[in-house]
Amino acid sequence: MNRKNYMAALWLIGLGILFLIDRIWPGILILIGLSMLVGVLFPQEVKTAVPSVPLEKAAAPVPPVDIVEGKTVEPANEETLPPPLAGEGNRLYFASRLPEKCPACDAPMKINAEKMEFNDDQSTNCMFCGYRLEL
Repeated sequence: MNRKNYMAALWLIGLGILFLIDRIWPGILILIGLSMLVGVLFPQEVKTAVPSVPLEKAAAPVPPVDIVEGKTVEPANEETLPPPLAGEGNRLYFASRLPEKCPACDAPMKINAEKMEFNDDQSTNCMFCGYRLEL
């Protein structure tokens, strides 16, 4: 049993006894004191994440993942994607990095990501004002 179960049992049984003997006022103070004692005797459990695998055998860190509109978009790796999808993977990754609005003209950029052209140097131009944005 943990601390919450002991506290719940103490209060339910204690209040039942207090209502039964009709001594609510002084008895509630004793019940508060008893609950403080239970809190000291059964400290709250602290949940810590302990790695089950030693650090020497741990896997390599996972690359960062962007979340766009509820979907996870991982950076595209040209080596892992088949050739027809390699360009589309980069396009999705760059589209996930776009800001909501253009910093120069406040035109919507994420909404128009499908129509935008991305340069080889990881940049794009605003469709409305031509502002060059580094991703």
